[in-house]
Amino acid sequence: TTVKLTNGLVMKSMIQKTILVSNALALILFFSLFGTNAKSQPTLNGTFDGTETWGSSLSSNGSAGWGGAHAEELYATWDKDFIYLGAEVTAASWQTWGFSIDTGAGGSSSEPYGHQLLFNHTNAPNYVFRGGFSTSGYDNQLVSWNGTAWVFSGELAISEYGVSENFVEVRIARSSLNHPEIIRVQFFITGNTSAQLGSFSSVPADNEASAWDVSSNKTSLSNDETVTVAIGSTSDGNWNNTATWNGGSVPTSTDAVILNNTVTLNTTASLPYLVLKSSSSLNLSDQTLTISDGGALINDGGTFTAGTGKVAFA
Repeated sequence: TTVKLTNGLVMKSMIQKTILVSNALALILFFSLFGTNAKSQPTLNGTFDGTETWGSSLSSNGSAGWGGAHAEELYATWDKDFIYLGAEVTAASWQTWGFSIDTGAGGSSSEPYGHQLLFNHTNAPNYVFRGGFSTSGYDNQLVSWNGTAWVFSGELAISEYGVSENFVEVRIARSSLNHPEIIRVQFFITGNTSAQLGSFSSVPADNEASAWDVSSNKTSLSNDETVTVAIGSTSDGNWNNTATWNGGSVPTSTDAVILNNTVTLNTTASLPYLVLKSSSSLNLSDQTLTISDGGALINDGGTFTAGTGKVAFA
């Protein structure tokens, strides 16, 4: 095990996996063993891995839309590193697809490629996965809103997506979304001509184009699905106090956790993933925080206070 500290030190512990954290250290811990605490890790090949991997559908659309396109089911799952999005579809090879993603920051109502659809969600998406089916001629890429314009990242690595005319799946690193607690997602299908074509079908179900050329009446999309991908603190307090946490639930051993406040570890805790956001603080007191095999403890601008507590890697 290698633990990298922000002051440049490197600590190695091959057998003993308990690390005492001094008061003065603000640190970044990354831990990776052969085990994993992933909730699920789909195989990204354009084939649905089943609900045993993806979990239950988040939203369904029972009716096919324009051009024979049908966005049928929306899925999401995650592990300590990535968030995975999937959609069961019926699509033609010339059509294109997209996942709109809102993380709570400012977004845009415009479609990145200039298609004739508007993002009229309560919070406009600040990320969009866009791509095409086999003969569409579209790259598969993540597009992000920088406050004034869409920024194109270029073709995704083959390990980041899987696409067929029956299933679309992508993954994105939590860090690429700035470690969100929730995301709001909608999947849509459109065509390969931006000047005329609107949304053919979407899930959650929404408005659909009623003609090939909707340039004078753009398709409005406003329905998305909220997905909780981590438990976040909402107020200062003790770890085992439900009032400390979004949703009123104390994190369990399988939860990803985001600290936004000053939290005191007043009980032992075990989890796979913990991020200390800017201005947050974790006081270990005299307790033990255990990071599971394959887990990560990331300091993104927060503060540790050790007391007599310790961080252990199980």
